[in-house]
Amino acid sequence: MGRGMSFGPVRLILWCALIGCGAGAPKATITAVTPGRAYSDRPLRLTIQGQGFLPSFQIDPGAGRRLGDVVGFWGRAGTDTPQPVALHDFDWIDKNTITATMDPGLPAGQHTVEVTDPRGQPAVKEMAFWALGRDDDPPTVAFEKPAPMTWVVGGVTLDVAIRASDRDPGTLESLRWESWGGSNMIDSHDCRFEATRSSARCDFQVVVPAWLAPGDQFVLRAVATDTAAVPNHAMAERAFTIQQPPIITGLSPTLGGVIGGTDIVIRGSGFFPGTKAYLGGLMLLPEGGVVMDSETIFGRTPAHAEGSATVLVRTPVGDIQLTDVFLYALPPQIETIKPEIGDPDGATMIRVRGRRFTRNTQIFFGDTLAGAEPCEVQGFVSDTEIFGSAPAGRGRTSVWAFDADLGYSRLPDGFGWGSP
Repeated sequence: MGRGMSFGPVRLILWCALIGCGAGAPKATITAVTPGRAYSDRPLRLTIQGQGFLPSFQIDPGAGRRLGDVVGFWGRAGTDTPQPVALHDFDWIDKNTITATMDPGLPAGQHTVEVTDPRGQPAVKEMAFWALGRDDDPPTVAFEKPAPMTWVVGGVTLDVAIRASDRDPGTLESLRWESWGGSNMIDSHDCRFEATRSSARCDFQVVVPAWLAPGDQFVLRAVATDTAAVPNHAMAERAFTIQQPPIITGLSPTLGGVIGGTDIVIRGSGFFPGTKAYLGGLMLLPEGGVVMDSETIFGRTPAHAEGSATVLVRTPVGDIQLTDVFLYALPPQIETIKPEIGDPDGATMIRVRGRRFTRNTQIFFGDTLAGAEPCEVQGFVSDTEIFGSAPAGRGRTSVWAFDADLGYSRLPDGFGWGSP
């Protein structure tokens, strides 16, 4: 080599046999193959574990490095059969682990796996791999929601969940959903999931087209495909008949007291199971009312401030309401009684004046409403006056104005019995 001339690093490839891997080198053995059980109708990546997997080496004298090289590894599986399959595309992980791709074609059964290293030294393990042959088992797919009897109308949004799985050691290739209106496909999407998964779940929302009419069919379909060499498919469907949208046609009565407790009936159609009714933003008693049938809801009014209230019916397919159709009113109020003293033997004619009297207002005399005596020969004059005849009694007592719909009020010591 002449003066002034230089060369880059010399890269030498030396086989293990040339660098002292002779009789003193460890013997290669196979202890396990992963997976140990799989379908054999497709290429399969195997991890082979054992001891003494010595590769060839690439040595870079300039860098002072020595790198393992898989050149020289070869192998096969099924040497116990007339037609074993090859192992190829080896990767050397370390002296205890290598990986390789196994060609398809092994018949069902347990088979020997054999690997030969660059030294020509074989490592053999009998019954190391259990081939399952061709994958003819289809996956399973099912809808978790919506429920089969879900009521559906045009325009409603459905929460949908589907689940698919393939029996071990199979894996899923794809999971797809479709929506149909009659014989026309409306929408379709592939569900995303991690590759080589044996199970997958897909959650999404789908809008039922508003153009579907009552009586039409809306169908959800799910299709799962596995990774077999000849893919297997599975399909599930949920079909729904489009229903008439819910409506409210009437409410009775339309007047009640602020203390609540008025029995009301809501009439309409489309009151599906799970429907709840609200009055003035508060749930009808008990627990949103009782759905007697698809056209009738019964319940009691909750307590509420004075004024008009909106009826809201919340159904599984949407909400409907009638605005300001119910009036919460204060109970009748007594202000004066003339005369204030009556004959102890009764029959004293009186005039009761106040506010919010109706033809249903009743006047009572007594310390408690439950034990009070009614006003006799009572008559309605106006919303501010009622006349009648006081009952017999002694001392002084309270006077009550009671309305079955609106409630009651009390005038303490409002009337007494004695000499005029």
